[in-house]
Amino acid sequence: MGHASAHGKVILAGEHFVVHGTAAIALPIASLEVSVSIERSPGAWRVPAGVEEHLRACLEHLGETPEDLRAEVETSLPVGAGLGGSAALAVALVRALGDSALDDRAVRNKAHELEGIAHGSPSGIDDAVAAFGCPVFMSPVRTIEPLELAELPPLWVAVSNEPSSTRDAVDRVRALMEEDAESFSALRARGGELVALAHAALLAADWSGLGEIMNQNHALLGELGVSTSTLDALVAAAREAGAYGAKLTGAGLGGAVIALAPPGVDLSEAWHEAGATEVIAP
Repeated sequence: MGHASAHGKVILAGEHFVVHGTAAIALPIASLEVSVSIERSPGAWRVPAGVEEHLRACLEHLGETPEDLRAEVETSLPVGAGLGGSAALAVALVRALGDSALDDRAVRNKAHELEGIAHGSPSGIDDAVAAFGCPVFMSPVRTIEPLELAELPPLWVAVSNEPSSTRDAVDRVRALMEEDAESFSALRARGGELVALAHAALLAADWSGLGEIMNQNHALLGELGVSTSTLDALVAAAREAGAYGAKLTGAGLGGAVIALAPPGVDLSEAWHEAGATEVIAP
């Protein structure tokens, strides 16, 4: 039996604008994990609801016959939160199939193909984080490099009661771009500046500075039209509870919020009171 696991992710800066020529930064969340076990003999599958059809499509794409395999999938990733669940599944599946000759980049390339089944034209940042298992930087020309950091920011994650709709969010951003190209261009330029500032703060482990950049980033995504009153309430609750900063992460229109808080500040109660369905501590 082959067994492998991979982590989910959050976008720290650059969501949406990354597919329009800016950089982006994403970080793994170690407590969010998908594990896949594959046995090369027919048998019953044990997979979460809603996963089997996609898993079969991925296996067929990789040249496997699903009926000849036994599969088990376990996940701690919330469904529909935009935290990289399909990418983690893709990476874990590629590794579980047991081709030991594949290095991280080769695994990522195969997983990226599988992400195309789920999302059509993914940016590639989700599968890169899952494959490399570390923070990644995507450049404006879509090259992806692992980020070597002395310290990871202690991020909190809150899952809202609204599933993220990537398709709806992308359509909304595209509509803004087509209707008001000048405003979109200004927002994109500011988004690129915030990625550069976040990159510098990460390298310096300047968490209070990074928190302020996250606040600005959330405001920018609000102007882009992909936040909601629910996400805004979670961001506000984190700040009021003492966080350095907070923002939505991923496509928006639901999904999750991330926050960066000083040591000793616990956001759990504030976020549950604000309607979070799940809170993941650093």
